[in-house]
Amino acid sequence: MKDPENRKNRILNQAWRLFLARGFGGTSMRQIAEAAGVSLGLVTYYFATKETVALEILNRFLGIFKEHLERAVDVDEDPLLYSASLVRLNYRVMSSPPFELFYKDAMRNDLYFRTIPEDRGSNPDESLRSLRRINEKYGLGHSDEYLELFGTYLCVSMERTLVLYPKTRAVGHIPDLVFRTYMGHLDPGFADFETYCRRSDALVEGILREHPELLEVRDLFEEPPRE
Repeated sequence: MKDPENRKNRILNQAWRLFLARGFGGTSMRQIAEAAGVSLGLVTYYFATKETVALEILNRFLGIFKEHLERAVDVDEDPLLYSASLVRLNYRVMSSPPFELFYKDAMRNDLYFRTIPEDRGSNPDESLRSLRRINEKYGLGHSDEYLELFGTYLCVSMERTLVLYPKTRAVGHIPDLVFRTYMGHLDPGFADFETYCRRSDALVEGILREHPELLEVRDLFEEPPRE
């Protein structure tokens, strides 16, 4: 496997499987190198830290979720459904048994916060586009900074709290609570929570029925078959 991209992808795929089996905290860069069949020096050549490896994996997973949602709902036509469904799809998959250990470690180590690009305002992804469309559609008049604070950072912070501290879950289902909280800040007069919770739940369950592989452990990065 001499092609640099193939070697990099093999490192990422093996790291992903180790993170699932041992957790982010229980995996070392040396173990990643051994699993990938490469030197530790090669791993650190591509990835300066273990966090860098995990962030590339997490961004890939989030990208897969967004790809499926973009095929199922038009972010410009129904940005609220897109936004609510992204929170739900991420939680529905990542909290399932194959991924739960990595999910909690990612929250514990603030990796989700670090997936938010610093220059997202000038190069908006679908998440920020959906917040901007919500802002426009409901005439909220918020700045991008306000949208990011309550629609992104508060969302991740609350999800982190609910995932890591089980006692807080007694007050409701995590995706519903996250959606209610950030929409309550963006639009205090918004009252159609139940409808969007039901619609996003139906949308996500439909995606998972059509694509059950999302709930299965598999390689996230393409690499050629091993000889």
